Amino acid sequence: MYSDIKPKVSVIIPCYNQGEFLADALQSVLNQKFNEWECIVINDGSNDRTEEVYQMVCGEDTRFKYFKIPNGGVSAARNFAINNATGQFILPLDADDLISSDYLYDAYSVISNNPDIKVVYSRANYFGDKDEEMYLEDFHYEKLLNRNIIFVSGLFRKDDFLKVGGYNEKMIFGFEDWDFWIALLANGGKVYKLDKVHFFYRYKETSRNQDVHQDKKKAIKMKKQVFIRNMDAYLNLLGFDDPCTASTELKRRLRLFENSKYNKLKNCFITLFS
Repeated sequence: MYSDIKPKVSVIIPCYNQGEFLADALQSVLNQKFNEWECIVINDGSNDRTEEVYQMVCGEDTRFKYFKIPNGGVSAARNFAINNATGQFILPLDADDLISSDYLYDAYSVISNNPDIKVVYSRANYFGDKDEEMYLEDFHYEKLLNRNIIFVSGLFRKDDFLKVGGYNEKMIFGFEDWDFWIALLANGGKVYKLDKVHFFYRYKETSRNQDVHQDKKKAIKMKKQVFIRNMDAYLNLLGFDDPCTASTELKRRLRLFENSKYNKLKNCFITLFS
């Protein structure tokens, strides 16, 4: 039925022991009014019912592809799936989140007609343990360098993904989507936010994101990775153009990451990058 459709958008769903939520995420993809998509589910070494749920929902639907790999973290799973994707555009979707039925249609309509736009996302709602709209600041690259202001499920071009080398696979505790957006937009390009709620983030009191924000050592380690990968963007923001001065300043700031208490580090970054 769908074998003649060449996908324009590849939806990427990594799943590690999220089988209890996966059916809802898959159904939100099936509900799309935009037809030219494929969906790649990457089982990241799960030991739950992930594969059973996938088979139950997707069956013989050829728009879906399923891979199982040894557990390597969400970045490695996304990279594997995107490298196997055939769509020109990519939309990551975590296995416990949802998208509206017209998200792909609306996002594709914008990005496919505007080559200067690199990322399309939307307004978003929490659901689960929290029921409210997600606060998302208006995009500005300098703000992005300070904190993540785009959720993971933004639409972007696969070519741009390849140019920046994908997601940082060292970032196993979180912040990998923030790091990716910084790298993707480092050389310019516009970001467009659809003025409609298209993304639904399942808020859980206990989750990987909550854990990394509460664990000071993990947070510092991941922020250090963001800084190292994107040092040119940070040094440019801080006004350093001499390599020797930049190198000295970088080393000083890395020592701050390693030696400062979390609150002092947080205040330092607010001062430097706000």
